[in-house]
Amino acid sequence: MHSERNHQEATVPTLYYRPGACALAPHILLHWVGVEHVAKRAERNDHELLAINPSGAVPAFRTADGHGLTQAAAIMQHIARRAGREDLLGADDPTAQDEVAVWLSFFTGDFHPSFWPYFAPRMYISGSVEEQYPAVKRAGIKLVQSGLAKIDAHLAGRETFVGGSKTVVDAYSVPMLRWAKNIDGVDFTAYANAARLYETIISDPGVVAAMKHQGIEP
Repeated sequence: MHSERNHQEATVPTLYYRPGACALAPHILLHWVGVEHVAKRAERNDHELLAINPSGAVPAFRTADGHGLTQAAAIMQHIARRAGREDLLGADDPTAQDEVAVWLSFFTGDFHPSFWPYFAPRMYISGSVEEQYPAVKRAGIKLVQSGLAKIDAHLAGRETFVGGSKTVVDAYSVPMLRWAKNIDGVDFTAYANAARLYETIISDPGVVAAMKHQGIEP
């Protein structure tokens, strides 16, 4: 059984998150594997978070043996392996393992960054020229739409991203698809396969529990 106590314990892994961020993915996975854990909301100046990641970015993870981890994909692989849930990483099928690696890389390296021009247009402009923000945000929307098109094509005829059962990739898809669904200018329903998977997975007990803990809606 899992536990989400308010105070960190040395022997209990701790996930640092901010509501709705990509840390939702390892939070979901912690529920899927049923491991005892602490999930702690942490702002950028949280001293425990900064001890793991000096940038203050989430997710950050304190393992059961006290080591700090960053990066959602690395954290999720650690959680699955530590729980003995190799099935969530492709089990003993090399092709499935490769597919999991591909899609984790896609979400980390391609799809996740495509949102930043929309969420933080100032990062892409020299100086504070706010009148340029709409154009930068439109560029971000195009990148998100391109990523959604790839996801949608892949999910045609599939219930999960890899194989016939859920993997860490499906957990990672939840915050990413949630972001896409809630962006003005993106018709999420036009990506029928992606929308179908999202509408199915948000009823998963682990997803429901993680979202409830973070105080967010699908």
